[in-house]
Amino acid sequence: MSCWYYLNRLILLMLKSFFMIRTLAVFLAICILFSACKKSSSDSGTTTVEYQVTATNSSGIAISYNNVLEQKVLVNAQNSWSFDVIVDQKPFHAYIQGSSTSPFSSITSVCTVNILVNGSVVKTATVSSNTVAVAEAEYIVQ
Repeated sequence: MSCWYYLNRLILLMLKSFFMIRTLAVFLAICILFSACKKSSSDSGTTTVEYQVTATNSSGIAISYNNVLEQKVLVNAQNSWSFDVIVDQKPFHAYIQGSSTSPFSSITSVCTVNILVNGSVVKTATVSSNTVAVAEAEYIVQ
């Protein structure tokens, strides 16, 4: 066989290798782009929602909040209360209500509720009353 035959075979092999490498490089680039887009668009991490209730001049606090299943839960506390909910399903409807009862009608009771998301306050409400101070806040976690 002639030298030209081997030279043609070598050139064809090099061209096949070049196209194969280029095709593989394009395929890898597409895979990397799709995986990066998927990671940024789907927030797969968890979010911490913290509920806080504080009261001054209060004989007690009645609290209602949404748990991780978005069901209302009722609890009682003395002067302050906080609770964390770890959320992995979004959107999540965070809700808190605090009812602070004044021990005497001549004393003003103040009730403050806060909703924090990952440590940052996103909603707050403060109410004062001589009977029952009802503060309420809600926030949609996206």
